[in-house]
Amino acid sequence: MLLLHLGSTFFLYFITRKVSGSRSAGIIAALIFSLSPLAIHFQRRVLLDNIMVFWALFAGAILLVERLKLRHILLSALFVAIACLSKETAVFFIPAFI
Repeated sequence: MLLLHLGSTFFLYFITRKVSGSRSAGIIAALIFSLSPLAIHFQRRVLLDNIMVFWALFAGAILLVERLKLRHILLSALFVAIACLSKETAVFFIPAFI
């Protein structure tokens, strides 16, 4: 779970930095994600939600690369599908990815 949390934190930092254009916004988002009381309690447990969040953030980070190509879109769709197979509530992310 530590590796999944580190990966999710990195992807959240990457997405926030790309969307906002600010490195400090990415750091603040990563710190809030990692140090909130709910995160400290729930991200250490082996839950399907944590696995789903990792795959959903991974899919979102792939869509924000510099030169978006068809293989990036297909890889992102694959990771959203893995997130949906991990936990069914990931289907609510699909409109955002479309």
